[in-house]
Amino acid sequence: MAEKGKLDIEQVLDEKFTEDKLKALRFEDGLRVVEELVARVETGSLSLEQALQAYERGAQLVEHLRSLLE
Repeated sequence: MAEKGKLDIEQVLDEKFTEDKLKALRFEDGLRVVEELVARVETGSLSLEQALQAYERGAQLVEHLRSLLE
């Protein structure tokens, strides 16, 4: 479970994690989640379906993080 106020990676992968919630993420939280997603995909600890979901969510996060830097 995530610390109070901290975003948990399972929350991000949940289908209920809307685009509005994604856009409300702070840069630091989004970057941490992207790093966790990459680590999980690289270790092979996810099923193929979970890995695809993680990739898609990671791509959304990276796009959001880029927009924050502009």
